[in-house]
Amino acid sequence: MGRCILGGVMALFSLMVGGAMAQDRDRWQLAASGVVEDVLSGLQWTQNGTYRIGAFDHKNWNLARNYCARLTLEGGGWELPSVDQLSELYVGAGDSRVPCRGRRTCVVPGHFNIGWDEIWADETRVSYGTRRWNHAAKYNLSSGRYGGKSGWGVIGHSWAEVLCVRPTPGGVVAMKRERERAQRQAFIEQVEQERLERERVRLDVELPLLTSRGTRICKVVAPYTFTGYVDDVSEDRARIRILVNSVADAHGIVPGSPSPEVIWDRPSNWRVCE
Repeated sequence: MGRCILGGVMALFSLMVGGAMAQDRDRWQLAASGVVEDVLSGLQWTQNGTYRIGAFDHKNWNLARNYCARLTLEGGGWELPSVDQLSELYVGAGDSRVPCRGRRTCVVPGHFNIGWDEIWADETRVSYGTRRWNHAAKYNLSSGRYGGKSGWGVIGHSWAEVLCVRPTPGGVVAMKRERERAQRQAFIEQVEQERLERERVRLDVELPLLTSRGTRICKVVAPYTFTGYVDDVSEDRARIRILVNSVADAHGIVPGSPSPEVIWDRPSNWRVCE
């Protein structure tokens, strides 16, 4: 009995781990030549660390930032990643992880081609001492002693490899469309609020007249305009006598008499005729 229970637990555990590994493998996709996409975060990464023919190219921080900013790969829009973004390469590699070239302990998701375990991040800090130094963050992708940790290198005097990151182009378009939609909705709501305020001001002025017997009032029900007189008032309703041959459209008087000639309606639905 105990073996059956243990066997069932182990089978469930294997199924859960296997599912997680499959998700890790599916997370990182080759989106284009030289571009790896993280479908979970919606970010795209350069597939290769900076390199020149025959050897990987290590750059200082200023050169690294310029490299990404000027990179035209698949339309451009690249920048140095943050420490948090770089940590996803280490933590999120999962079952798809592969070693970096030259560093067997370096961990990255599949598809990446990186030659070293230290990658520049777009973050800086200032160190105070006998001299003032600007320090830039580097992230260590090694699974060894410093695995998943950020270090610091003096700008211009320290070197690391470069990966660049950007939002997926589809994500950029979607975000732009969402901003435009939100702006249109905000404009519509503003216009509606202004209309309601104008209506409130109008009613403050006209409501006493709209509830007074004998006032000549009008109502537009497109494309027609009705004209009548306040005949009586009862609580929030008014008895309105529609004038014969007073119903007009854009072309003038509509022949015939409206039916019914007397209606009950809210005074606020009408206006004092000009």
